Amino acid sequence: MFMVGITVTSAAVLFAFRPSYPSTWISISYLTNSVGYEPAWGDGSDCKNLNGIQSCLDLPVLYITVTAVSPPNLAIKNLVFVYFCNGTVYLEATLAQMAILAGTSENNIGANAPQLQHCGSYTPPKAAFNRLVFFNQIVPGSPYLMAGDTIMLFTHTFTTFTDDDFHGSPPTCWQVPGACSIQIYYAAQPTQLALVLPLYGLSD
Repeated sequence: MFMVGITVTSAAVLFAFRPSYPSTWISISYLTNSVGYEPAWGDGSDCKNLNGIQSCLDLPVLYITVTAVSPPNLAIKNLVFVYFCNGTVYLEATLAQMAILAGTSENNIGANAPQLQHCGSYTPPKAAFNRLVFFNQIVPGSPYLMAGDTIMLFTHTFTTFTDDDFHGSPPTCWQVPGACSIQIYYAAQPTQLALVLPLYGLSD
């Protein structure tokens, strides 16, 4: 009788602490395109502002365009973009933190903006996320990820601008298999990996 009591109690404890499983698995479909240029939006040294409108120098980019989202109500504040570079985290930020209102000076790229970290043993000059990547929404200000939203990743490490500004991805990311990848995971409970994109061969 005592053993039965222990078994029933153990089962009750295990049931009480059962893990939470998602009712729907998360999926983000995308297309990539490395043919194009985008202005270095939000970069104070490479942009000029006139009446709130920005004019910026252009850099080559890799476009990562969302084609489908399931389920359709994924909040961008819960979608975390992680750029892995030579075994370390180069950037980690939510898509909400990376959203830029392109073409205007009304962007939240201040002291509290996510910063670039490390690429292996290399640490770049102090730089906010927008020197590497930004998130452009098909419907600016939408709280949800939508088809047509695009992550724009600068592909060059340094520019030839007069200030020799820091920008973009290290060349090894495109040239060495397995060196770099992008992952996006859903940070709300339960955590799920929604997208994995190796960067080898996607640019030159």
